[in-house]
Amino acid sequence: MFHAIASGFNHLFGWLPTFGKWLLDGIYALLKPLFDLVGAIFYFLYKLGVVLVKIVEVVLALGRMLVGLTTGLFKTITGLSFTGRPATLPDSYNQVFTHLQPVLNSLQMDKVAYILTFSIWVFTAFTAIKIIGDMRGGVGSD
Repeated sequence: MFHAIASGFNHLFGWLPTFGKWLLDGIYALLKPLFDLVGAIFYFLYKLGVVLVKIVEVVLALGRMLVGLTTGLFKTITGLSFTGRPATLPDSYNQVFTHLQPVLNSLQMDKVAYILTFSIWVFTAFTAIKIIGDMRGGVGSD
């Protein structure tokens, strides 16, 4: 009799893991569309955040470029007034410019250099404004 009861419990506990696996697989199959929907929503939100960050980066880069162009243009315009003092340049260019300045002063090429610098900045500023104005949300000009 104990052998029959032990055999019955052995059979029951042998069948219980397969029933549990079948039950969990059924619940997973019922909830899988819900899990996929939640995953898709979070993936969409993640990609939306990535796109927004890229848009902010592009706008900030354009702003930095326009501020740099404006600053350079105004520095060039204020540099057109010749005071006779040496130009403020980065250290790598300062030594070369110090040697060239007396030659440029004697040939009066310093004024031509200022005018050329001014024209380069104006051309660059107008070109940058034209490029930015032509963007129109990613659509080129026709």
